[in-house]
Amino acid sequence: MDRKYRVVFLSLIEGEDTFKENMTRLGVPPETAQTIIQRAPVILKRDMPLAEARHYAEAVQSAGGRVRIQDDGLTEEGQRNFKQIEVMPMDHFTRCVRCGYMQLKKPRCERCGHHLD
Repeated sequence: MDRKYRVVFLSLIEGEDTFKENMTRLGVPPETAQTIIQRAPVILKRDMPLAEARHYAEAVQSAGGRVRIQDDGLTEEGQRNFKQIEVMPMDHFTRCVRCGYMQLKKPRCERCGHHLD
């Protein structure tokens, strides 16, 4: 079985407006581009052959995004080789107003100790 790959958006290279404008030219609605930026790192596309993943990654990079191509975890039997993990919804997180650190909601920032309530 052929290996499959995924493209992961990591961050912006260009400004946010430039990225959204360029992604719109690629057929991505501005709202979707904004969601990609906010949720980074995020898997943009998976289960692709390497050549297709490279093409996809180049398009996003030319739009101003920093991406990584990763092995999608398929074994010879075609089974995913991933452990299941629980991903918490965004409303379980908070951002410290002092240092900008994103963490699960707690009374104090884990990084700088600022009171968050």
